[in-house]
Parts: sequence; structure tokens; C-alpha cells
Amino acid sequence: MTGFDTGLTSHAPQALLIAAVLAGMWLPLVVIRYARADRGMRVSMRQAVRVRWGWVRLARMAGLTVTDKTPGLLAQITAQKDGPAPAPPGVDSQDQGQAGPAASAS
Repeated sequence: MTGFDTGLTSHAPQALLIAAVLAGMWLPLVVIRYARADRGMRVSMRQAVRVRWGWVRLARMAGLTVTDKTPGLLAQITAQKDGPAPAPPGVDSQDQGQAGPAASAS
């Protein structure tokens, strides 16, 4: 026995068996669905698989990119707490704190 026995290796055969059973249940369903489909549907199914597996490359080719403006964990931890609370989406900073049109009329 090594000094690195965490108990996970004792569960490996069970996990492998569960994965094999799930794959054994899923694969025939996919094969039967593909075999019963007509020619046009098979083409569509193959295209769907290609899109699912290659969507990142396709999105970059189409110029679709997303910039995540959420600060990372380190930035959240080190952020100063003294600043004003951020405005909710769709609210201008000048409108913050007003209840609506009735509040500006008074």
C-alpha cells in the first residue's frame, strides 16, 4: 500500500460499472434513432453533432465572441467595499433611487 491511498481507488470499479451501464443504455437508443431516421434526418443529425462538437470554432469564424465582465475571484476578494452599489441593469446612474415617473413629477 502507498501513502497516497485516499479511498477513491476502492470506488473505481463501481464507478466504471455505472458508466458502462449508462453507456450501454444510451448507445442503443442513439443507434436505433439514427437507423429509423430517413436520409434527410440522418444528414440533419450528423450536422447537429458537428455543430455541438465544433460550436466554439464556428462561433469564432462567425465573429461571435463574448467578453465576460464578471470580475474574477481574486478581484472580488480584493475589491474595495467603500464605493457605491452598482446600478441594476437597465437603470441609468441618474435615475437610481427614484421610484418612477411620479417621483420626478414632485
